[in-house]
Amino acid sequence: MVAEGAPDTEAARSISWLVVNEIDAWFVGGRQLPAGEKPKYVVRVGVPAGSMNDDKRHDIVRRVTRVLADADTDPERLTQANAAWVHINEIPEGNWGAGGEIVRIEDIAAFVTSG
Repeated sequence: MVAEGAPDTEAARSISWLVVNEIDAWFVGGRQLPAGEKPKYVVRVGVPAGSMNDDKRHDIVRRVTRVLADADTDPERLTQANAAWVHINEIPEGNWGAGGEIVRIEDIAAFVTSG
């Protein structure tokens, strides 16, 4: 959220979620990777459409890659394109929802700044 320009507040952190799915088998190019091969990563980051520019996107990719490298046993491999992908999904306005209501970018901004 820092890369998006959001303040580092408790409210902002409360809507920054991480879900980890560990995969039993990876297939790349139609071939199952052998057991024991170092893990692959796919990170999906959802952000409100219109909140990003190329500098912010680059910052997100750089920060995510750094976090993955810090957690990996071979951090240098994270500089290779086949070890991790970061997908930035820009969610169109009106396509966020919480509490049974549509949540707009101004609602998110108000929440992260005032809770």
